[in-house]
This record gives sequence, structure tokens and C-alpha cells, in this order.
Amino acid sequence: SWDLLMGDDFSGRTLNPDLWHSCYWWSERGCTNLGNKELEWYLPDNVNVDGGAAHLVARRETATGADGLTFPYTSGLLSQAGVGHDLFTFTYGFAEARVRVPEGSGMWSAFWMLPATRVSKPEVDIFEIVGEHPTQTVMHSHWRGGRDGDLSVKRVYTGPDFSAGWHTFGVDWKPDSLRFYVDGVLRWTVTDAKAIPHE
Repeated sequence: SWDLLMGDDFSGRTLNPDLWHSCYWWSERGCTNLGNKELEWYLPDNVNVDGGAAHLVARRETATGADGLTFPYTSGLLSQAGVGHDLFTFTYGFAEARVRVPEGSGMWSAFWMLPATRVSKPEVDIFEIVGEHPTQTVMHSHWRGGRDGDLSVKRVYTGPDFSAGWHTFGVDWKPDSLRFYVDGVLRWTVTDAKAIPHE
């Protein structure tokens, strides 16, 4: 049996501030991920709630970010790591989201989990879809490898055109496994102990 610890069907007109933050945890008004060499500046105004969905809107517009850096695009982001505190954390369980991803060059939709310590690894990518390849979803487990640097395992699943409709992506995270699901069907299982996070 399962107990629901957190859920949101976005039935209102605004984000629930007790559940969602619209930037990374180090900023309130705008942010990006320079480690990924991203070209967009995430803004709270690029997230809106309507029709039972949270819409993350990408725009071709110039924005000035931290340290005076200029970005040619803006976009939206949702996180449960707020500035100074976490809005939701858990250890082991099933995480799932129903999403519709965009197609097109430069789009990079993702649903991932980071450790509560807010370091970059371990990381579980429940799905990543690059807009140029809307039929492919990539699943990862990343971890720190000591002298060998960061390590990871991944699986690419080719399915339908995920940009053509709504699809559900999930992971069942247990102490000894990660089981990745696409539209309710198990698509990949990870049992290597090094690849299983514990926070």
C-alpha cells in the first residue's frame, strides 16, 4: 500500500508557495544553471497555472542575470527547494509527474531529484527529453566517483512523440533499486549499489 506524501493537480490559478519555488534554492527573483551552460534565465513570471496544469514558458527575450551576464532566452522552472529551506523532501518512495513536453531546438525538459544536502550529486533524472528528439526519453543515475570523477548510468527509451500529448514519467526509489516507468510501464531497472542514492 502507498501513502500520498505530496501531490498537486494545479487546480488553482497560482502556484502553491508551500509546495513550489520557481527558481533554484539560491535565488528568489531569477536564476540559471551555468554548470550546464544553459542559455536561459529562469524567471518566476515564466511559470503560470491554468487549466489544471503548471505552464513553464520559454521566451526568446534578453534578460540580465547574476553578475551582469546576459541571456538570450527566459524560461520557467519548478523546484521544491526554497531559499533557505526545503519545501518537500523524502527518502525512498515513488515520484511521478504527468507532463507535456515541447518540441524544438534548444528545448530540454526534465524531471529530476537532488539530495537534500543541496550538492549536485547524487542525482536521479526521472526523464530528460531534448526537443530535437521528442521520441527519446533519457533516464540517469549520477553519483560522485571519488578519484574517477562523477559517474553515471543511463538508459535511452524510444517511444512515441512525447510532444504530441500528455505522458507520465515516474521512478520507484528503494534502498536497493531504481525502477523507471514511462506511461505506467517499467522501462529500466538499476540495481548497482553504487548507483542507488540514499538521500
